[in-house]
Amino acid sequence: IGNITLPLGISLKNLICITITFFGISSGNIGISAQVAVFMGLAAGLSSDYIGIYAGTFVFNSLIASVFSKYGKFISILGFVTGNVIMNILLTYDFYMVIPYTEIAIGTVIYLIMPDKLFNKIFTRFQMIS
Repeated sequence: IGNITLPLGISLKNLICITITFFGISSGNIGISAQVAVFMGLAAGLSSDYIGIYAGTFVFNSLIASVFSKYGKFISILGFVTGNVIMNILLTYDFYMVIPYTEIAIGTVIYLIMPDKLFNKIFTRFQMIS
């Protein structure tokens, strides 16, 4: 999955990691969201020389989105995008965009299509185990 690209240069790996990160954000628990973001950041960065930047970007975006997740899906998406804007500003020394906005947009559509009952069922069981 690491090198599979869709049309317009969209990375399938990043798309899956973004969507799963949104699932973690929707749990409403900052701890679960951070864990999911760390794993997805590491998974997205494994085939790259910038694994730390990937992990940091996913965690920072997830942190901001999780803070606003209690206000709904759209506000948490806005938080994720805001985190990405901040990280892109901070990483101006290199013209390397960790999470392109087209991938965030497609991941957002997938996240919005999924029903809330699915999220509640998954994370209720996950919280009972941990």
